[in-house]
Amino acid sequence: YIEENLALEISNTIPSMMVTKVFFHVLVFALIFAMFTTHQTLGEQDCTDEKIAVLRTCKKTLDIDDDYVEPTSRCRHLVESSDMACVCRKVTLAEEFSVSVSKLVRLARECGNVVPAGSKCGTWTVPPPLSPQEHVPNSSITRKNHEIE
Repeated sequence: YIEENLALEISNTIPSMMVTKVFFHVLVFALIFAMFTTHQTLGEQDCTDEKIAVLRTCKKTLDIDDDYVEPTSRCRHLVESSDMACVCRKVTLAEEFSVSVSKLVRLARECGNVVPAGSKCGTWTVPPPLSPQEHVPNSSITRKNHEIE
């Protein structure tokens, strides 16, 4: 009788141990997954304050209705120290009605904090910088280059 109970107890314990082990593995996987997704989400939320500060401090430079205005030294310093790629990603469609995202990208480039080409700035995709040939003023092109033979 004792041997039967022991055998029965062992046979009941093995499946419950396996279930516990599987449950533990699933729990560990879920925790690791949550850590990675939470870290990314927190990283995205971290630059919201930077975005608000940049848009407020550089408002005159970024105004969609006016020409580009040279940024103040305070604006430049803020842009130099901000995660501008993240700031750009955080620009909302509603903000694009008052903020020029192309001016924001230009400002970041001028401050040496380039937003990578191909990334998003609001709803706009950042183009690559102009090549040096595209910066050549028209006055340096000779008449001979335009003459038809």
